[in-house]
Amino acid sequence: MIRFFLVYMVIGFMTVNVEEAAPTFDNVAADGSTRVSLVENTARNSVVYTLEATDPDGNDLTYDINPANPAFIINPGTQQIRVDATIDYETQQSYTLDVSVSNGTDEVFGVVTIDIIDVNDNNPVISGTLSVPIDEEPAVGTTVPFSITVTDEDASDTTAYSLSGLYSNYFLIQSTSGEITVGKRLDRDAASVITVFDQLLLTVTDGGGNTGTATLTVTLNDINDNSPICNPSSYFKTIVENSVVNTPVVIITCTDADAGNNGAITLSIFSGDDAAAKFSITSGAIETTAIPIDYESLSAQSYQYNLVIHAVDDGTVKKTGTATVVVSISPQNEHSPIWAAFTPAYVVGVNYSILESISVGTKVVTIAATDADEGVDGTVTFDLISVADDTGTTQNGVFNLDTTTGVLSTLKLLDADTATGGVVFYDVSVKAKDGGSPPQSIDRIVTFELTDVNDIAPVFGSNGYSVTILETLATGGSVVQTLATDKDATPTTLTYAILAGDSLNLFTFSTTTAGLLELQRVVDLDPPSSLANIYTLRIGASDGTLSGTASVTVIVVPVNEFTPVFGTTDPSNTVQITEDTTVGTSVAKVVATDSDYGDHGKITFSITAGNTNAAFTVDSTLGVIKTMTSLDFETTTVYLLEVTATDGGNPANFATTTVTVSITNVNENAPTCTSYDVVATIAENAAVNAPVTSLTCSDADTADVLAYSITNGNIGNAFALDAATGSLSLANVIDYETLTSYTLLIDVIDQATPVKTTSATIKVLISPVNEHNPVFPAGGYSTTVPENGVIGSIVVTVTATDADTGNSHGTPRYSIIGGDLLGQFLIGATSGQITIANDLDREAISSYTLTVRATDSVPGATDQRSADTQVTITVTDVNDSPPVFTPTTYIRYVLESAATGSTVATLTSTDDDTGANAVPTYSIQSDPSSFFQISGNTLVLIGTLDYETVTSHTVLLHATDGGTPQLTGTATVVINVLPANDNAPVFTDPNGSAVISETTPVGTNIYNATATDSDIGTGGKVSYYIISGNGPSNTTFYINPTQGVTYVWSILDYDTSPQFYNLTLKAEDSGGLFDTMWLYITLTDENDEYPVFTQNTYNAAINEDVTIGTSVAQIVANDADSGVNGQVTYSIVSGDGQTSFTIVPSTGVINTQIILDHEVKTLYYLVVQAVDGGNPALTSSSLVKVSINDINDNPPIFSPTDFTVNILEDVPMGTSVTTVNAKDADSAANSNNIFTYSLTDNFFEVNGVNGIISTKALLDRETQASHILFVKAVDQGTPSLTGTATVTVELIDVNDNAPVITGNYDRTVPEDTSVGIILFTIAATDADDKENGRITFSLVGGNIGGDFKIDADAGFVQINNALDRERTSSYALQIRAADNGVPPKFTDITVTITIGDINDNDPIFTGTPYMFNIAENEAAGTLAGTLAAIDADEGVNAKLMYYLSNFWTGDSTHFTVDGIAGEVKSTVILDRELIAEYFVRCKVQDGGNPPRSTFTNATITITDVNDNFPTFDSFTYSATTPENSAVGTNVLAVTVTDNDIGINKDFTLSIDTSTAGGVLADNYLSIDTPTQILSVKTVIDRETVPNFSFFLKAIDKGTPALTSSASVSITVLDLNDNAPIFNPFFYNSEVSYAGQCTNNILTVSATDLDVGANGEVIYYLVQSTYDHLFNMDATSGLLTLKSTASTNFNYILTSNARDNGIPSQISATAATLRIDTFTPNEIIITFNLKISRADFLAKQTEFLIEVANLMRVKYPNAQSRIWCIEERSGTAITPPARRRLLAINPVSVHVYALTDNSTDSITNRNRGKTFLTYDQALSFFTTDPNGSPSSAVTGPNWNYYSVETVTPYQEQTTAWHGTPSGIAVITIICLVLVFLLALCIYLCIRRYRQRQRPIKPTRAQLVDKKSKMKNGEIPDLDQDLKKHPPPAILSLPMATKSKTVPVKPYDEDFFWGGQVAPLSTAGTRLQTMTPLPLVDDAPSYRISNRNFDGMAVDPVSGNLYEYNTKTNATRWINTPDGKTARVSNLLA
Repeated sequence: MIRFFLVYMVIGFMTVNVEEAAPTFDNVAADGSTRVSLVENTARNSVVYTLEATDPDGNDLTYDINPANPAFIINPGTQQIRVDATIDYETQQSYTLDVSVSNGTDEVFGVVTIDIIDVNDNNPVISGTLSVPIDEEPAVGTTVPFSITVTDEDASDTTAYSLSGLYSNYFLIQSTSGEITVGKRLDRDAASVITVFDQLLLTVTDGGGNTGTATLTVTLNDINDNSPICNPSSYFKTIVENSVVNTPVVIITCTDADAGNNGAITLSIFSGDDAAAKFSITSGAIETTAIPIDYESLSAQSYQYNLVIHAVDDGTVKKTGTATVVVSISPQNEHSPIWAAFTPAYVVGVNYSILESISVGTKVVTIAATDADEGVDGTVTFDLISVADDTGTTQNGVFNLDTTTGVLSTLKLLDADTATGGVVFYDVSVKAKDGGSPPQSIDRIVTFELTDVNDIAPVFGSNGYSVTILETLATGGSVVQTLATDKDATPTTLTYAILAGDSLNLFTFSTTTAGLLELQRVVDLDPPSSLANIYTLRIGASDGTLSGTASVTVIVVPVNEFTPVFGTTDPSNTVQITEDTTVGTSVAKVVATDSDYGDHGKITFSITAGNTNAAFTVDSTLGVIKTMTSLDFETTTVYLLEVTATDGGNPANFATTTVTVSITNVNENAPTCTSYDVVATIAENAAVNAPVTSLTCSDADTADVLAYSITNGNIGNAFALDAATGSLSLANVIDYETLTSYTLLIDVIDQATPVKTTSATIKVLISPVNEHNPVFPAGGYSTTVPENGVIGSIVVTVTATDADTGNSHGTPRYSIIGGDLLGQFLIGATSGQITIANDLDREAISSYTLTVRATDSVPGATDQRSADTQVTITVTDVNDSPPVFTPTTYIRYVLESAATGSTVATLTSTDDDTGANAVPTYSIQSDPSSFFQISGNTLVLIGTLDYETVTSHTVLLHATDGGTPQLTGTATVVINVLPANDNAPVFTDPNGSAVISETTPVGTNIYNATATDSDIGTGGKVSYYIISGNGPSNTTFYINPTQGVTYVWSILDYDTSPQFYNLTLKAEDSGGLFDTMWLYITLTDENDEYPVFTQNTYNAAINEDVTIGTSVAQIVANDADSGVNGQVTYSIVSGDGQTSFTIVPSTGVINTQIILDHEVKTLYYLVVQAVDGGNPALTSSSLVKVSINDINDNPPIFSPTDFTVNILEDVPMGTSVTTVNAKDADSAANSNNIFTYSLTDNFFEVNGVNGIISTKALLDRETQASHILFVKAVDQGTPSLTGTATVTVELIDVNDNAPVITGNYDRTVPEDTSVGIILFTIAATDADDKENGRITFSLVGGNIGGDFKIDADAGFVQINNALDRERTSSYALQIRAADNGVPPKFTDITVTITIGDINDNDPIFTGTPYMFNIAENEAAGTLAGTLAAIDADEGVNAKLMYYLSNFWTGDSTHFTVDGIAGEVKSTVILDRELIAEYFVRCKVQDGGNPPRSTFTNATITITDVNDNFPTFDSFTYSATTPENSAVGTNVLAVTVTDNDIGINKDFTLSIDTSTAGGVLADNYLSIDTPTQILSVKTVIDRETVPNFSFFLKAIDKGTPALTSSASVSITVLDLNDNAPIFNPFFYNSEVSYAGQCTNNILTVSATDLDVGANGEVIYYLVQSTYDHLFNMDATSGLLTLKSTASTNFNYILTSNARDNGIPSQISATAATLRIDTFTPNEIIITFNLKISRADFLAKQTEFLIEVANLMRVKYPNAQSRIWCIEERSGTAITPPARRRLLAINPVSVHVYALTDNSTDSITNRNRGKTFLTYDQALSFFTTDPNGSPSSAVTGPNWNYYSVETVTPYQEQTTAWHGTPSGIAVITIICLVLVFLLALCIYLCIRRYRQRQRPIKPTRAQLVDKKSKMKNGEIPDLDQDLKKHPPPAILSLPMATKSKTVPVKPYDEDFFWGGQVAPLSTAGTRLQTMTPLPLVDDAPSYRISNRNFDGMAVDPVSGNLYEYNTKTNATRWINTPDGKTARVSNLLA
């Protein structure tokens, strides 16, 4: 206790006195100087600052903020200050945190100041007046009075203003001040009215890119700045004079774009109406008044009213718009038109004729008519009523009739060819009608006949023909009938030609049958011709001018012409193979060829005869005959195989050959071993008796016992071999240094006779210790070998020595490890001999450098040592390659004029040999013409060629090398002789001329040029050309290049220069020689142009006081024809001024010819006709209006004098703008108030009469927006007076200008450019106004992913999404600038934006994961796999380098990677057993700056080589299995291992079925590979298969597969699973009632398939009431009669059987025994034979057959039985062909018979048997009472038996009076004699009386054979009579009369139902006789006398009973021992 107190005090003292140091901050100052900057929008939980502190004592520190700050925290357990609230610079600009650190004891404080960095994170806010009104049409630049205030909470922020939205282009904004001004005209009255500009988006952007937006609204106030506009501004209406009141005229529509009162319009008729108003206007509708209008009074004003309508708005300052309404007054119609002269003239009954080829629009006739009416009623127009063809069918669209001029012209091309639907003529019905209402008219029919022109090309019946011909079609044979037709009305003869596709001239057209294509040459598809089988021809048919074409496809079908021809069979047609040849072995190869083309030449081989048991098969293609099944010499010794070669034809041709295959015998029964060369290894220090190995052998003869013995090699008796098992063990001590191995020769004998022996070798290797490497001689080896070296020949022998001793460590093993990739050499593993393994070819590889390795120790041992050496093998050349010409066929073309000595061909050849073997010498092998010779390597010409004699030469050349033997190559030179072109073509006519009309149709043949050339062939083929003079475009004329026909090729016009052509024609042959000629073509003019007036109507005015002859006007008509056809003559042909004026015919000047008087007539109409000078002449007419001027004194006055109209700027020329009206105060009487309007302007004109102002040029608002017109009205007074008016025409803008984009906007943008950056702004302008000029921008294409956007109004393009060059490297933005017109116009430009790359993508490995495989033992440098990566960047950023950065597993020196290609290769020879897998970290790095890299892992698996056999853990296995084991029951477990891996390690276990034992085992057993357990596959029945002996095979799955085996012996153990089985189940026999002859009846038989006690059968009788009569032997099954049975009784017994197994098995079905008893004296007959017993027994079967045959004459199914055979006294004779050595007794054979065999069936077991009585039986064999045989028992079949007599059987008995009982009875009888006498008399009388009545058995019935079986009855399952012998019957004395013996039951209640049927022969069926077994000895029973005279067998019990025929009394019959008598069978 004191001690504890002292320790406690010490500890306490120490604790109190130790002071801990306080922590200190490392990065926080206490004075507050530690400052940290933080961006204001930093996210929550972001780390702001990490506190660092040190505690000298190493204590844990805790950090805190004290006091706590709501914006920042330090999480427990950390040192990090983190954001814990939203940081806002605008709220607080800095934070001061008091932080502390504590070690639990001391706490230290510091201050951290956090300065908040402002982030522009507040959007600008817009406020103020955002909606203002302004008047429309403000000046551009006017400030819009918005009051806008922008605020931004960010400090010192800047702002920028911008406008966007739908209407932003109307305004401008100052980007810095925000001032908004008007940017373009604002007109609320424009076409697209905008009154409120409410889609103005004001955007304010601060310096950080934050934006604030607000919507601005500008409302336009209306001002009266638009005049009313009437649209249309001019109206035209015609009404009939005297129209009723309120007749509608027109409705005026006027609008004013202004709003409100400024747009309210009032309409009024300002001028143009009469003083008495004829018109009124209400709500814009002008109608007639009640005052009628008179047409005739309006001539001074041209029968019309020009009403000027004023539209006045209601503005403060009113504005006026005008409209003009021209109301024409139409008169009434009074006269009908009258036909005038037609042009050409119309003659009644004469038809017009026109060519069918005239062009569309050609004038065919001009019709004319006049009308006496004036004005419109007198204006005649023409109508085309109908057109009918020659069939009367109405045709539309053929002609067109000009309703004004009467010109009838064609509307379509005409066709006179009826074959194409053309017509012969047309009936054209025309009408002339006036303008009256209703109109009056006249009709006429004009007929036009069509003239045919050759204008239809021939047409084939089909565009394409396809025909099939046989290749055997002869020359001249018909190929196909092609017919073309020409549908021209004029018949022509067609010519046919092949235009293309027949380069070989195989086809031609028949010269006799039109269009028949014939064969010109046979088309042979077969070699050597090998022509093509499809030809596509282009054929043509020509009518001389036009031609048609079609295609013909000719398919040549091959014909199976040739039969296959067999060549030499390899090795021959007779071959010999052994019977043990393995299945699939090649036996022979047949070869056959067929010269047919295609499939017909393809041969299929088959064996068609002699292939017994399908022992062979033949490869259908290669002809290789192979074994198909195992062969057996003992079954078949020779096969005569009939091999058929069948080609592919249909029907096929075939040929056969016979291949004889002889089978040689092999000793099949010698012992066989699983291995004959066993190698075992044992350490030299192994103990004596140590097991070494064992030899497992077997013999196909399963009964043979093998014996093993060592016959040689057992030096020093080192080993002992078990003679019975073959196990080898160590017998003595071994020493490796004394002997390194033992080779033991083992003999295995089968110990059979004769002995067969098999030898095997066991090589026992003694294991040493390995110390030294093998050593090769220095310098390696070098040798040569000829390239034709024989396979297997030795090239060189390498030798290495090893200082170690013994066959293991001291004997090197040689292998080639490098330099022989193709496996050309083999090396003896022990000999070192390098031999040739495959054919060498110096030309392929001329030398080999082999790396040979010598390795000691055993393969795979860990102590192996090795050494390598180099073996250089040079392959020397052998002349084995013949020269080969290149090419093998030369085709040369030589002019026939070639000079002698000319080089024809330079010969070249190649020879793969070297040296002299490769030097060629050229020679001519064949030159039929002798025109050529060889000079060195050239073929030269030495003769003169003549094309006309020979067109082709063929020379066969040889090239022979300098080798031995010399080899030769051949080539063919085909020299085609070309004709020399030495004659130029010559034109037949040196010059030609043609005169043609200018109207000659295109395609007309105008000249045929012909030229001849004396050359033949292609040199004489002439082509024609036009080389000059062919018009300005060189297309006026065309010449057919082959025919020389010149055609008009363009439309001609004489009136357009030139009028003649001088063509230079050229004829040129194929050699370029030519001739020229001139063709002068003159055009003739045709009158094909009408005079054309310069105006349709001429207006002229003249003062009424001019003198006669004063010129009024000049009328001008132009005629485009030339010469006289173009000369125009003028005349006045009608009109009311025809007599008042004249016209100069040549000039068209109209002069007055009377004094004009205005007061008489103010206006004249003249119809002037212009006629040209052509023939026929062509005419035109024009109207001239001449006004007569009054004397003038008042100027015209316009009203209003100044007004404005508005029109669209795009109105066409001639559009009416408005109508000006002026009035003249002068009266009409002096014409002073008649004035004309005039206007001088470039764009407008005024109608001088009606004042209608119309456009005369196209207007353009953008060029000039308004036009001020000064219109004059000049009256016709003298002097003329003038009035003026000012008309302002304002042009309304039309969207007729598309926007114009200026500038180039292609850009290159780095891919990391920020979103929202503006790249550029599109500059675009539109010259249109307002909406038409407002431009909207959009991106319409190329904006992939929507990465860009464009401001619709401002046009600046921004980045919309983050760019990624790797996703999209460039954009082709299609930018559209569209105005807002309707419809809009737009302009598109494409801007290319190229995305600049930055290194922003890591390389990506592809194909991962990398799982490479490389086989072990491969040479260094072998490719294991390839790394592949991609980099989405480009250029240097995408240049990749590969690295193996780390080896997780495996040696890093074993692999390397190609940095560029990524190929991973081995650097050493790999060994899977050392390292099976490499796990490598791979790296790929790009070339960017800085570079980016990616890592991945690669697994390199070393794949296994299959070099280990599967190994059983035992060579032999034995096991037992009970029979009936369930499927799946395990029988045997084996263990198999394989040291390989993967598939090489996997193996399959199977039962070897190559032996019969294996096949049997495979049916019942199965081996499971995964569990290696042999189990029951099918339930085994030992009784079927008692044991198994077979081999198990283990086959691995490597390549090649390796196999091991082990023998298995399985014994099947018996189970008592089989009960005895009776066969048969029913036994039927007979026996004499007392057992005479023998008491043996029958023997039952049952079998039990089990063995031993399980198979022992014990027989017994099932207990019954007859046990006292019968006995059955338990062992033999013999049934015997043991007491006397009833006679003629049927006994049914049941026998069963059981085996002796445990538990015992009882037969499932018992045997039923039927035993019938008989009395021998009643049925037995005796054959007394002279032969002995032995001789009879030898042929007793034949005897019974003969007996039965005689009976079956009457009883077809009779059966005969032998009851007894007894020897009698005497000497037997010897039958023929038998020998007798000793004298013996003859025999008597006792026989009985049944009438049928019906009772042999168990179903009839209760049916009575019908025996033949002895007298019935005797009747067949004797007719003599003494029994002499009848003739029936004589003859060849009976002679053997020597029948002496046939008699009834009589039973031998002792006389009764001799017996003691007899004597006693006689004594008694004597004493009572009297009594007996009386009694006898009485009985005699009684008996006599009873004989007088029939005897009828009581209640005896016939058993129906069809009655149903009783329960328990068993049908007869076996009708084999040998197993079921018929019963024997004993005969007893019967009544003297033969009769059927009835069965009388003894006790009626004893039988079935109390009824027993009597026996009857009726309806019974006899059965074939079966011989009875014979009994040598039979006991004789003494039968006592009885009073019963009948005997029968009880059918149920089989007991015998007696009956009295008189009284029907019965009693059982007993044997002497007191037992009931039964019928028994006589068994041997």
